[in-house]
Amino acid sequence: MHLSHHACPHLGIRAPRPARTGADRGVIVEKAEPCGQEALDFAVRKFMQRDVDVEFDSIDKTGGFIGTMYISKTENAAVDLVWEGLANVHSYSANSLSWSKQLYRRSG
Repeated sequence: MHLSHHACPHLGIRAPRPARTGADRGVIVEKAEPCGQEALDFAVRKFMQRDVDVEFDSIDKTGGFIGTMYISKTENAAVDLVWEGLANVHSYSANSLSWSKQLYRRSG
């Protein structure tokens, strides 16, 4: 799971980006957005090294997969990020999702 591309409006959410470092890992090439590191830390703790199911919906223009990740077959990663206050609902793309009601309930 590559978490540096946390801006995911295709998935119904928009999460802040953490800082990005250059190839030598010492130089910051992009500053973190507010709460970006917290969102990354939460995602690493919650999702890394876990059994997950992924439903792929499409491919973006750069070849990245767009889909939904579930933990324990039922827990939606995007909903978890919104619930924790680490992502916002991106209404335009969220409205087309079968699970959009979950996002809106959790964002309140």
